[in-house]
Parts: sequence; structure tokens; C-alpha cells
Amino acid sequence: MSELSLGLRADPFVPPATLSAKEASRLIRRRIRACNGDGGLLFPIDACDAIHAAANGVPDAVLMLAGRALAIAAADKARCVTPPT
Repeated sequence: MSELSLGLRADPFVPPATLSAKEASRLIRRRIRACNGDGGLLFPIDACDAIHAAANGVPDAVLMLAGRALAIAAADKARCVTPPT
């Protein structure tokens, strides 16, 4: 049976699950490791915390911001991502 035939629908107002700062840090570093990188070196804890705060803990936003931060760090030829000052 399809979702429509049961009269069910997703509630668009259910907020997405959020991550703690520690979970966000693990997510970022796990994604870097999956690409054979050193997540701990590229994303120090203060950078992970800043990304978590800016993304409000939303996993997709955490990953999007981490990707942008990494691109900016690479363009600046930085060894790691640093939080804004």
C-alpha cells in the first residue's frame, strides 16, 4: 500500500533531529576519515564547535558548513579549518 492510500502524510512542521556538539564533531571527522583524511588534524575541536553552533546541530547543515569551511581553508592554503575570530 502506498502512503497516499493509507491517508498518511509527513508532517512538515516536525523539526529535524539535532546533534550535540560532540556528535557533530564525530560526524565531521568520520566523513573526513572516509576520504582517507585526518579529521582531527583538519577540524580541531573549536572549529567543530563553531560549525555545530552555526548549524544549530542539524546534521545536513553541519556537513554543508564543514564542506564550505574546508574549501575556504584549502583556498587559503591553511593546514586546518579555523573558526572565525
